[in-house]
Amino acid sequence: MPKTIPVPERSFYARWGIWIMLAAALLLPVVVWGAVRAAQSNNNNIKQWLPKDMPETEVYRRFKDQFGTDEYAVVSWKGCTLADERLEPFAAAVLAQRLRRRDYAERGLISYWVAKIADWLDGERTSGPANQNEGALLFADATTGPQFIEKLQEAEQAVTSEDDEPRLTRDDIIKRFQGLFIGREKVGQDDQGRDDYDTCVVIKLAEAGDNDRTAAVEALYEAAESVGLQREDVYLGGETVSNAALDTESQRAINSLTGISVLVAFVMALASLRSIRLTLVVFLVAGFSAALAQAMVHFTGGQLNLVLVVMPVLVYVLAMSAGVHVINYYRDAVRTRGRQGAALRAVADGWLPCSLAAVTTAVGLISLNVSHVEPVQKFGQYGALGILVSLAFVFLLLPSLLEQRWIGGGVSARSSDTPASEPSLAHLLVVATIRHRVVVNVTCCVALIAFGIGASRINTSVKPMRFYKQDSTIVQDATWFETHLGPLVPMEVVIRFDNQKNKMSFDERLGFVKKVRDRIAGMDEGVVGATISAATFDVPMSELTGPVILRKFEEKARAIIRENKLTPVFKENGYLAEVEDDNGEVQEQLWRITVRVAALGDVDYDLFLDQIRKQVDLPKEDDAADGGEPSGVTAIYTGAVPLVFVAQNELLTGLRNSFLMAFVLIGIVMIVLLRSVGAGLTSMLPNIFPAVIVFGAMGWLGTVVDVGSMLTASVAMGIAVDDTLHYLTWFRRSLRTGMSRTEAVVAAYHRCAGAMAQTTAIAGLGLLVYSYSSFQPVSQFGLLMCLLLLMALVGDLVFLPALLAGRLGALFEQRIRSGA
Repeated sequence: MPKTIPVPERSFYARWGIWIMLAAALLLPVVVWGAVRAAQSNNNNIKQWLPKDMPETEVYRRFKDQFGTDEYAVVSWKGCTLADERLEPFAAAVLAQRLRRRDYAERGLISYWVAKIADWLDGERTSGPANQNEGALLFADATTGPQFIEKLQEAEQAVTSEDDEPRLTRDDIIKRFQGLFIGREKVGQDDQGRDDYDTCVVIKLAEAGDNDRTAAVEALYEAAESVGLQREDVYLGGETVSNAALDTESQRAINSLTGISVLVAFVMALASLRSIRLTLVVFLVAGFSAALAQAMVHFTGGQLNLVLVVMPVLVYVLAMSAGVHVINYYRDAVRTRGRQGAALRAVADGWLPCSLAAVTTAVGLISLNVSHVEPVQKFGQYGALGILVSLAFVFLLLPSLLEQRWIGGGVSARSSDTPASEPSLAHLLVVATIRHRVVVNVTCCVALIAFGIGASRINTSVKPMRFYKQDSTIVQDATWFETHLGPLVPMEVVIRFDNQKNKMSFDERLGFVKKVRDRIAGMDEGVVGATISAATFDVPMSELTGPVILRKFEEKARAIIRENKLTPVFKENGYLAEVEDDNGEVQEQLWRITVRVAALGDVDYDLFLDQIRKQVDLPKEDDAADGGEPSGVTAIYTGAVPLVFVAQNELLTGLRNSFLMAFVLIGIVMIVLLRSVGAGLTSMLPNIFPAVIVFGAMGWLGTVVDVGSMLTASVAMGIAVDDTLHYLTWFRRSLRTGMSRTEAVVAAYHRCAGAMAQTTAIAGLGLLVYSYSSFQPVSQFGLLMCLLLLMALVGDLVFLPALLAGRLGALFEQRIRSGA
């Protein structure tokens, strides 16, 4: 029999239960307010996922300081050509858009009630980040396709004299912008008989728009409607739109499926507990825990993101699982010694395995901090904190509620708690497992090896377009842009000329940049859509007409004129920057080349970056001495492509390192708990079983791991330890009563198998609902968590009993028999 503690006439929960429930009731409004505020803070930007002290992020920060942001929105529509009269009115309407209050009706069903609750708690009519800086301009600039043509015509006028004839025709200029802001294929002719092409409007955000991209995207649609366009005819693209979609879709994925997930989990809990009152109590405790976990994001100054939105769901199902275990301990206590003091005895029996389960799950989450991807780190930090805090509700609020006669008074022994005349399915399964333990152990170990090899073949991706289903609006819009205009994902190559080492003239540097740009532009068109640099805005000067003897002097004069007049043009368009010292002397010139890369399709960014470096082909330092190109020229690579590539590598590295760290930390916990290195390491085999099997299968099948998948491996190990600890607790207790090892395996199975199956069904099916989300990170998280929980159940109900019944089980028996 398990050890119990003396029960006073009035237990702790009988004396303090009312006060605990009152404190929870007073805390509830604060928790709801914090959870609502956190729900309104969803913000995503893949470029901000990497730490600020990484070389790649530091390079990108300097790039932004020198050239400004490379984020923009691109808008087009059906029939949007160079001759479309709606272009200028639309651009004007965009620049007039201001941040305004969003009506409740625009926020969706759950967001509607979230906002209503927040306003009620605040005593305000509206609330949240969406309404900060109300009235501020959302957009800083809007440039149409025809305006890009005008810019180049103005540049030519700045360089040539008034008497010179224009040397760049309209067709010449259009060719320079094709694949960027103007389509490659003719779509007809305008009223003047000139060739007409698809085009767009390129929009840069102001501070207010950058702070609320969702409001900015909505304002773009409204500007389109103001010029007579229908929303379904408008196409939006660019990084601004992509980031806004991440904000919206990640929250929508949770909002749209949370109700169904809660309902499924409730039905499964009701079927398991067979009591509406106990089920409601468990759901109250789990819901309180999840709300507090989300509220802590707001109270600590954090923001939700596409990963963190699933953290409260995880805390919810884990708190519910712990609650179900406590309910089972409570029913045991009622059955053995009656209802008086049963809540305290249940906590006495269950606090150690439940606490250790929470700690090991928290350790699995904390191990995610080895990743350099910020959303993954935040998920680990807030998830671990939320799970540990949920213990307070499981051990304080839940027993206090059970102590109330109107809740716990109707609890009686279930039929499953009493001996049955016929062998149960669980009994038949454990007997078969023990009888065939050698086959089971060999099969599971071979599976670990085979699927472990598959896990080494995993591919990762953080490309935003992978986050959406093919029929989603953002993917359809990106497809339209890549078909009619060109790719939108920017990669930046910056050619740096050190003025102290490099003595190339302005024209020579421009010529070198042009050669580099042309080599990049000549790469695979399926990857590189177009390039743009200062050479795009270069214009030819008139031919020399003076005497031959004076032409050398005229050439020098013209070069000075070109430099003086083109430098401001290049700077204004953002493709030339100069770094000055404290005395105002130019120390460096930075020439920017923007490469547009396809957002759709499978582009190997590692191989692509290597190819780009080969095309740049910078002169080496020793070339100058050998009569080659001057030295003092370096290249910098930044923008979306390099940062996404680094994030992908960090994702894979973090997945591996966090899993290893979780294994080591949880293994140490198990070794200390079992007081045996051999027993501790043996107990870890069923706990790595689910992650190795599931991720190994993904590796063999070629399934891409995204940021939602990466979270699950370490978390699953921590969750798997939950059931392992409960099983080993009863196994060791049975050994202490004098049972043989085989009898202890069977006894622990009867004690734990039902609760394990119940918690797996409740948590697994509740999370499986999210696999139906159209947002892939949430969808993969839900599906993989369900599969991992299922494999964890197999590990604990098949692999673990076979290990304990086999030769390795003697490691667990030695300490018990010796009285340790």
